[in-house]
Amino acid sequence: MSALNYCEIERTVLKGIEDKLPVEVAIDISKLLENYELPYAKIKLYKYLGDKFVISNSFQEGFIYYTIALDIAEESGFKEEKLFLYNNMGVCKLKEVQYEEAIYYFNNVLILSNALKNYSIYKSSIYNLALAYHCVYKFDEALKIINNMDNYLDKDENKIIYLKMKILEAECYEEKGLLLNAVKVYDELLLEEDNIPPVLLGNIYNNMANNMLLQKNYDKSRELFEKAYD
Repeated sequence: MSALNYCEIERTVLKGIEDKLPVEVAIDISKLLENYELPYAKIKLYKYLGDKFVISNSFQEGFIYYTIALDIAEESGFKEEKLFLYNNMGVCKLKEVQYEEAIYYFNNVLILSNALKNYSIYKSSIYNLALAYHCVYKFDEALKIINNMDNYLDKDENKIIYLKMKILEAECYEEKGLLLNAVKVYDELLLEEDNIPPVLLGNIYNNMANNMLLQKNYDKSRELFEKAYD
């Protein structure tokens, strides 16, 4: 087959992905592509399938397609694509409560991000890495990441991730029994209460209520629970 025909096939596949072709059609195309040396089109198609399954909460199936895409990316040297695949594979493992594996993939994102100087998904990956450490009770590892976030995270430009990181910081302190440290973090966040999205604000008040409960400050706890569900 001529190079021109290969280019036409690749363009057709990429256009189909852009037009959000149905999963069944994408799977059929992936089988047809097995006969062609079109690594970039294959990577994009398998990643697309992985994304579609993840969106439908089928994380195991999504992971399988990401793995196929990663194998092709490694064989063909598409390093930028590996960056996004590692991140998505980490998300799958996080959702499947396989935290140690999630840590492996998110760490790979950070390593490759630094190597390529591509930080497009660095911030979301670093939050997920801290969250995974928290889930395996490695609170000091999570706090180390969070306490260094000023080096890579702009508070104003990345507000949601910043808020989630600060809430996670407080939760780590609580798990370590440092309740007053956690209260300090929450109090600092509430200085800008009007700029906090309702869901995260409710999360903060709920966490503070539990914190007060642990400190046996029952009246304050009741007051905060009411604010959490207001």
